[in-house]
Amino acid sequence: IDPNPWHVNYFLHPLAGSEYYLLARNRNCNRLESFLISTAASVAWEYLAEPAMFGARPSIQDLIFTSTLGSLFGELRYYLRNKTNNKVLKGILDPVEALYKVWE
Repeated sequence: IDPNPWHVNYFLHPLAGSEYYLLARNRNCNRLESFLISTAASVAWEYLAEPAMFGARPSIQDLIFTSTLGSLFGELRYYLRNKTNNKVLKGILDPVEALYKVWE
């Protein structure tokens, strides 16, 4: 059982998963490829980074919800960002990509 509070497991982890998803989607990956990349990033974090940095065991909750809810949330953000011409709203919906574009 994951000891994280509900808002971490069901909001912050999917938010991270949506960032992984958007990074792929913004590089012309399709929905399935972006989901698989989000899943791979989540698995890498759970099995490699988190145990090495925090001594934590992989969490089934995190493995399921980070990429699954994250990909759904990421696709919604991707869709909304592409439907608006407002640069501020684009930056709110996809801040990592907005920063990338500034430094590009």
